[in-house]
Amino acid sequence: MLLAADGVGNQVIADTVGVSRPTVNLWRDRYVERGVRGLADERRPA
Repeated sequence: MLLAADGVGNQVIADTVGVSRPTVNLWRDRYVERGVRGLADERRPA
């Protein structure tokens, strides 16, 4: 989120941290919806 706040684009963020652009989109959406708590890992079904 710090990179995004500095105006860095999603693809550059994805390349920098080693994830896909859709993952960065998900992180940003979750941050907007729930703040820092939205960035915590969610439980996955077993």
